[in-house]
Amino acid sequence: MSDKVRSYVFVGLQFLLIALVIVTPGPSIVTWPTAISVALSIVSYLALGVIAFSLLELGSARTALPIPTERAELVTRGLYKFSRHPIYAALIMGMAAIAVRDAKLGGMVAASLLVVVLYLKSSFEEKLLRARFSDYELYSRTTGRFFPRLSR
Repeated sequence: MSDKVRSYVFVGLQFLLIALVIVTPGPSIVTWPTAISVALSIVSYLALGVIAFSLLELGSARTALPIPTERAELVTRGLYKFSRHPIYAALIMGMAAIAVRDAKLGGMVAASLLVVVLYLKSSFEEKLLRARFSDYELYSRTTGRFFPRLSR
């Protein structure tokens, strides 16, 4: 499978799973107190903010595909100083918050599968980034994949 086809498969799976988390039909398996539902909704909105901020930081490197654009530069500032993939981290947190809040089994399964897809997508993306940017190896040793490292 070519890198381009593989990229489209990852992106397609990612968006399918996001849609399933958001619109999974069926009854909730838990009814949360209002305060918990509101807190989980706030987490999902904060995740949207992280995604928007991260997209702005990427500038011309912005793409949903794991293949770096021709004009891409290695971004290590802002949120990328703490996470190599802050957009994926925000997707994981936001979709997990929605899945738990809605408490639908299908949504929880889709959110869990999204974590796997994003891990595989990021691994593929990092292979391409290492080939493109000589500084990527050092960056990957000092910066967490999705979440900040506790020790440096």
